[in-house]
Amino acid sequence: MLLDNHSLGKIGKEQLAAGFPVWHTSLRNPDWAAYAELCGATGIKAGAREQLDAAMTRLFAADGPPCCTSSRTPNSCSTLVPRRRQEKFPPGPGRCGPVSPRSTEPHE
Repeated sequence: MLLDNHSLGKIGKEQLAAGFPVWHTSLRNPDWAAYAELCGATGIKAGAREQLDAAMTRLFAADGPPCCTSSRTPNSCSTLVPRRRQEKFPPGPGRCGPVSPRSTEPHE
């Protein structure tokens, strides 16, 4: 499962943790599912939470290597996670979203 947030997310988090603004981390990635198909693998897209079950079923049923992708907004990885799981595991340090160097609250 590849979550494409259109940025170098880890680099952006490191910049924020050091007290710097996020600088030059946005990317325009290729269509990873299409690229997987070009390489002979199974390429799958899950663009919405409602598509995730079918995508994961296809992922595990694939004959050969699969690649399932989902496009996310930068600093977000919760849109595919069921709401009840988001409440149990809210964003925080080491999870979805950058954290201020002076606080444990995630930036929005």
